[in-house]
Amino acid sequence: MSKQVEQMRRMLLILNNIKKRQRISKQELLSRVNDSLYYIYGYKEIGVRTLERDLEDIESMFCVNISYDRSNN
Repeated sequence: MSKQVEQMRRMLLILNNIKKRQRISKQELLSRVNDSLYYIYGYKEIGVRTLERDLEDIESMFCVNISYDRSNN
């Protein structure tokens, strides 16, 4: 599978998780995304930095501001 397809799948999982739970910690989001990646697509886990890059890409591609309280994450 191409890297672009993998990234789009991750971004959709991120957006769906944020939509379901308006307030979610970065660690919980990462855990939920990793669980879905494994069980749905059979992908290996991603790290925090990949999640952060995907969040930045979502913000720039879709003009969506995603913020979190760093003291709680």
